[in-house]
Amino acid sequence: PARRRAGDRATTANVPNERHEVDGPPDRSTAGHRPSPAAQDRAIDSALLTPRSHGPPPGSIPVTPDESEQPTRHVDIAIYYLGPFRLLLRGQSADLPSGGKGIRILKYLLANPRRSVPKDVLIDRFWPDADADTGQRNLHQALYSVRKALRTGEGEFQIVVYDNGAYHVGSGLEIWSDVEEYERQARRARQAHRAGRFDEAMSHYLAAEALYSGDYLEDSPYEEWLLGERERLRLLYVDVADSLSGLRLEAGDIHGALEVSQSLLQHEPCDETAHR
Repeated sequence: PARRRAGDRATTANVPNERHEVDGPPDRSTAGHRPSPAAQDRAIDSALLTPRSHGPPPGSIPVTPDESEQPTRHVDIAIYYLGPFRLLLRGQSADLPSGGKGIRILKYLLANPRRSVPKDVLIDRFWPDADADTGQRNLHQALYSVRKALRTGEGEFQIVVYDNGAYHVGSGLEIWSDVEEYERQARRARQAHRAGRFDEAMSHYLAAEALYSGDYLEDSPYEEWLLGERERLRLLYVDVADSLSGLRLEAGDIHGALEVSQSLLQHEPCDETAHR
């Protein structure tokens, strides 16, 4: 499940990047018979020339994303990393500052809430040219602005905690994140796909595709520490969209396959599979 508590942490970490790997792509030999390229081209040409009617097209599989794991008010913190960064505190949007070092540090800590980050690591990363006293003063001021923004009618959420010379996400908080749910849905889709449960696979692919609302922390384009994770999640989206488009095409849902391909091209304009 995507919900978890921010308890069990490793002691220290320089780079918060500890995502679970998702299984490799499904074996396409088990995905049923795919029409020949010529037949696909004819069907796509026909679909492009046919006005889209309301409701599902003939041959489509009526599936919807699984919303059972979406965050609710009962979750302490909901973190949206995909697309612009957003933070919900028990269902209420946190009014965070749009810029400054404080929000950058918060993103850095939330990127892996199971780890503690020594204050010296944070100072070296965000104030590399400052001396020790200036860096520590800047760090305290930056985190004060974040803590102030995290105050709600229910009091301050102890998200950023200082302990034994290091900062970490407060333990005992129930956390949901779109990245963990995105990876969970992709993993379940691949498992169902390999097992030949194509309706179930399509449902999970749809859920994963819907969660990918943009690149990982896309409003922080120049943060070097997150580039590897951003690329990994982007490649996962390419695989999810390609698999979903293929299943829809095999089911005869040409319009649905085209919609997924067009969505993929918005994120990956050079993707050859989507162009085909």
